[in-house]
Amino acid sequence: MTAYRASNDAEFLRQTEAALLNAPFEVGGWTRALSMLASATHSRGSNFLCIGSRLPTLNLFTGYTDHEVQKTFGDAELWGRPNWRIGSVAGPLEVQHEAHYQTYRRLHSTNYYDDATRDIDMPFGCQTLFDREGDSFVGVALMRGRRDGPCTDLTISRFTRLAHLMHQAVRAEDAMAGEGSRIALGEWSAVSQPVLLVNRHRWLCAMSPSAEAFLEKNGPFRLRGALLGLRHPLDHHRWLQLIGYMLGDAPCRVPATLRLRGFPGTSLRVVPLGSAGSELGFGPCLSVAIETEPPLSGASPARKEVPRERLYGRGEHR
Repeated sequence: MTAYRASNDAEFLRQTEAALLNAPFEVGGWTRALSMLASATHSRGSNFLCIGSRLPTLNLFTGYTDHEVQKTFGDAELWGRPNWRIGSVAGPLEVQHEAHYQTYRRLHSTNYYDDATRDIDMPFGCQTLFDREGDSFVGVALMRGRRDGPCTDLTISRFTRLAHLMHQAVRAEDAMAGEGSRIALGEWSAVSQPVLLVNRHRWLCAMSPSAEAFLEKNGPFRLRGALLGLRHPLDHHRWLQLIGYMLGDAPCRVPATLRLRGFPGTSLRVVPLGSAGSELGFGPCLSVAIETEPPLSGASPARKEVPRERLYGRGEHR
């Protein structure tokens, strides 16, 4: 019986490895792979996290309900100093576990986070980073409950092995997102239309050469890391509303025009690009064409336009 279980366990481990490597190429692949990561390490759940001032929060959990996660981690204070998971992060692909968490606890007041993890049943676990820049990082963690107990040597060994494979998959998805952006922009490389490609986190994926001037200090856009926003507060508020409208839980995937109040004569034509992509959302899902009023008479009319059916999609009614 023990030999059968060991054989079965080894087969599931191989399936988990395959699921992690295939996650970027399958619908729902990341949720499935993260769930299998938890099961293969005999842990209650897992968490893929992307957070920091230069990045938006991407927080994928398995093993816990959305209600449990939101109730516990909807409090911004739990992302600060009391959080011994975040406080214990180190270099890329270095694994931290309960011993590191305990070291952090001895140096900081963590009672608030301790109470939260007891309430949701994730007092144990381990973690690693894939990438780090300043206070921004991307990583994965195992969440272990009281029934699971602290990580064993086997837990850490398996997690280390599987995390390396997941890192490869994340890099593959990032590369595919970049390639998708280059292909899309290649359609417009011979025209002067300023175009930006944005993913569902509002990251700027790519832009046409003619769009670069619009991101300068006197332009309508601003970048915070990779996050794309608008410089004028009212325009930025309306931009966030539009993005939420197009990419929210019940998206309305219809092209829209945003006329900028802070930059009269400039408008943005925002067009959804197919689906919103995988759970990570790295790939472009919106094109943003910058339109300006025609120059005054006497200016050169030689500007070459993007064919409307290419940029906006056929059959659009304006």
